[in-house]
Amino acid sequence: MRELARRSGVSHATISMVIAEETRPSYEFCAAIAKPLDMRPEDVFRLAGLLRQTRGDDDEITYRKVLDLMRELTPEERQRVLEYLTWRWEAVENERKASDSRPPRLAPAGGDSG
Repeated sequence: MRELARRSGVSHATISMVIAEETRPSYEFCAAIAKPLDMRPEDVFRLAGLLRQTRGDDDEITYRKVLDLMRELTPEERQRVLEYLTWRWEAVENERKASDSRPPRLAPAGGDSG
């Protein structure tokens, strides 16, 4: 936390209060901590509840996390992860195709009994 305070120019006390939920983060606070956290300011604003979520924001944050994790792996480890993801994607696609090819289920004869 002290390193974040040093790099952002925000006091350690303020950061502690925000983390402890004793105070709400301001736009200025979020903008100041975004760069040291290697995040876009708008992502920090959204996480802090200062900016409305838009469709796909969660996906974008998830993709960025995956990419960050992948960068930490060796080329061999990345290849194994890619092979697993490809295998899993193919399994999901096969499940979708199988469910799409099933005939629709019909309602029981006699209609609604309620």
